[in-house]
Formats: sequence, structure tokens, C-alpha cells
Amino acid sequence: MNEMLMMVYGTLMTGFHNNILLEEQTLLGECETKEKYTMFVNSIPYVYPHSDTSTIKGELWKVTGKQAIDRLDSLEGHPDWYNRREIIIIHNGEEKKAWLYFMPDESVTSLTIVKNGDYRYPEYLKNETLILNNK
Repeated sequence: MNEMLMMVYGTLMTGFHNNILLEEQTLLGECETKEKYTMFVNSIPYVYPHSDTSTIKGELWKVTGKQAIDRLDSLEGHPDWYNRREIIIIHNGEEKKAWLYFMPDESVTSLTIVKNGDYRYPEYLKNETLILNNK
């Protein structure tokens, strides 16, 4: 695989420190997931695939070159820490397939929930209990 559409939702987004890894790639614009997931945060965000709090907001990038893809996988610890999965996202009103890094470990469920799924402009869930749907 030498080219992919990648949805980023945390420190890889424009204006955050890990975005340097995407400086030679093509930003296609803002997007969000079609399905609902849960974003947790503890200085960095984690998206957990087995519960459905909200859609996840982020940026869609066209990533070209095996080396660029390998650098992203290395940063995210794929497949041992985060898992990269292809999902359906909404970009400019259209459904597209894109890759997203998920945190499969349930230990994230003890972290703060970002109820609007937006790391850049987070709204936190407080005084509520998250019920995992284990899809």
C-alpha cells in the first residue's frame, strides 16, 4: 500500500506537534466518522471502537509513500498499541473509506470522555457513566 486516505483526530492534526509527519502530504479538509465511537483523553486522545458516544471529528489526509505510512504506523504503535482500521467517514457531504487509529484496550475507559468527539474543541462528559456496548 503506497497511498491511503487517513483520518486524523489528535496530535496529527494541523497545529499540533505531530502534524510534522504529514507536512509533505495532502490535507483534504475536515471530516467526521459516519459511525459513533467514544473519544477518551489523557493529554492525548484515544478513540475506542466498542462504544458509541458521538461521531469523531478530524482531518482527512491523502498519505502517499510507504515510508510516510510506516512513520505514522510507528508513531501510533500499529498494530501493537493502536490498531489502524478502515472505516466510513463523511467528507464534504460524501461517504468515503479512510483509515483511523483505534485504541482497542479497555483501560482507556477510565479516562475523561470527550462527548462531542472533537479534540480541538472538546466538550467533556462529567458526572455520567459510560455504558460500553461491546460491539
